[in-house]
Amino acid sequence: MPRSSGPSADRSPAGSDPFDHVARIADGLGTVAEDTWAEGVQTLLETHDDFSTSDKVNLILDQSSRRLGVLWDLLHSWRHGEPVEQTHARLGDRIRQVHVKDSSTATAEGFDLVLTGTGIAPLGDLVATLLAADFTGYVDFEWEKAWHPEIEEPEVAIPHFRRAFAEIVEQVEKEAASGSPVPNG
Repeated sequence: MPRSSGPSADRSPAGSDPFDHVARIADGLGTVAEDTWAEGVQTLLETHDDFSTSDKVNLILDQSSRRLGVLWDLLHSWRHGEPVEQTHARLGDRIRQVHVKDSSTATAEGFDLVLTGTGIAPLGDLVATLLAADFTGYVDFEWEKAWHPEIEEPEVAIPHFRRAFAEIVEQVEKEAASGSPVPNG
C-alpha cells in the first residue's frame, strides 16, 4: 500500500494557520482519491501520528472527497485516549480497512508490540463494534518487524494472530448470542 506524509496541523511552520495545511492536505488527498477511484483503487488515510484520533482525521475528511476512506489503526486511536466505539461512531461510514495489533504498553508517548491477545488492546471491543455494524471492509494483521526488531518473527506472529483473533471473534459472537458483556479480548 503506498504511503505519503507531509506537514500536519500539529507541526505547522511558526506563524502559519494549521487549517491552511489541513486544507491543502485534504485537497491533495481528495484529488488522489478521485483519480485512484477512477482506476478502481481506493485511497485511505490511516489513523496514525498527528492524525491518530477521529477528531484529527475528520479535519481532513470534512474538507476532502467522499471517495477518501479511512484505514483505522486501532492501536493508535486507542492509545491516544479514544475508545473503540467513539472512533467507529465518528469514522464508521468511511472506514474501509482496520489494522489489528496488540500491545502491553500503549500511551500517546509510545507503545510496544506483543502477540495478539496477550496485551491490553481492546480487541474484543473492536470485534464487537465491527460485528454490530456489519462491517464489510478488511481487517488485517499489522506486524512491524522492520521497525521493531525485538518482536517475534512473522513466522510465529502470523499463525498466532490467525488463531488468537479467531478465538476473540468466537468469544465475542458467543457473548453477543447470550447477551453477556463482551470481554476486552
